[in-house]
Amino acid sequence: MKPLRGFKDIIEDSPLFSHIEQILKHSASQHGFCEVRLPILENIELFKRSVGEHTDIVGKEMYHFDDQNGEHIALRPEGTASCVRAMINQGIIGRETAKCWYTGPMFRRERPQKGRLRQFHQFGLECFGFTSIHADIEMIQVAKKALQSLALLSHCELHINYLPCQSTKDLYIKSLKSYFEPYKDGLSDDLKIRLEHNPLRVLDSKDPAVIGMIDHAPRLDDFYNTQEQEEIAKIKSMLTALDTTFSWNTKLVRGLDYYEGLVFEWQTDLLGSQSAVCGGGRYDQLSALLGGKSWPATGLSFGIERLVLMMQALNIIPQTVRKCTILCHEDQVQKAFEIQSFISYPGQISIDFQFSSIKKGLSRAVKQGANHVIMIQDTLTLKNLSNSDEKSASSPQELNQLLQEQL
Repeated sequence: MKPLRGFKDIIEDSPLFSHIEQILKHSASQHGFCEVRLPILENIELFKRSVGEHTDIVGKEMYHFDDQNGEHIALRPEGTASCVRAMINQGIIGRETAKCWYTGPMFRRERPQKGRLRQFHQFGLECFGFTSIHADIEMIQVAKKALQSLALLSHCELHINYLPCQSTKDLYIKSLKSYFEPYKDGLSDDLKIRLEHNPLRVLDSKDPAVIGMIDHAPRLDDFYNTQEQEEIAKIKSMLTALDTTFSWNTKLVRGLDYYEGLVFEWQTDLLGSQSAVCGGGRYDQLSALLGGKSWPATGLSFGIERLVLMMQALNIIPQTVRKCTILCHEDQVQKAFEIQSFISYPGQISIDFQFSSIKKGLSRAVKQGANHVIMIQDTLTLKNLSNSDEKSASSPQELNQLLQEQL
């Protein structure tokens, strides 16, 4: 039986996923972010309020159902809303600052394609309680450091934009609606809904029929008030001082309704249309939408599958964990367990329980990527598979000493 369409068993790529997650966790921890673990299932109202009832995610892509008690439940399509809900429940929103990270599967019923699955994995960072733009800049720097550690930074480009306050946004939306009004009859039903409920998302459209219109639409730059212009100048100045190259992209609005302030994406040309590998921004009003106090917040998320695809496209192979395999016959398994417990080895030590011939065991060990093999026969033999060197030992202690000399 095969997995559902858009769902994937991760087996051969599992070490690459683990490597990427380890790098992201390390980068987050270095900047003072702590782990939180969040539910996969939430009340659907959480996402209707946060992501936006008229977004594609809520309107078309969520997996949702009524449980036995009649509660309308959804598989989470993203992590920020759940994290904000958790911070409200813990009493952090409105009272404290917090910096946290999380990782895990998300679910959207989209058309499966390269870099887009129905179950996918994200690594997210959220920062609460900091009004200063410095928190947003730190988010970008954490992402930059992580991409650098993964050897992917040179293949990514940072795009940034600034979504203004509501009063500025209202003026801009009025201008956008007026501009698109003569073309309204020629727009798709999806774009008509966007124009009605969130006109900024029209700018995010990839529809070839409207790209030319978007290019000549009113520019957001012309509507910023003085305070917003000063904030933008500060952002550009700080990123330049930090030697962080960026592209100012007024069409970047992100696909979620809760963003306001600095928004950004790290994009690559290695993945075709699914170019965003990391994105985020500020969302100070989201906690109020979810029943808490209005509280400053900013965040980001990485798409793990897209990072995997990038590394595979570039043939980047991370350093693998050392492996040592113990070969023995069934009547020697007790001794194998003793050696496994005694040996000090910076990696995996596994026993081959197939109890076949030494020759077949060696062949399996090579296929599994083992670095060393311990053979239990009349004597103990250590074989280095990188150079085929063999050494004999009379005791586990002597065997351990021989192994340490080869590391």
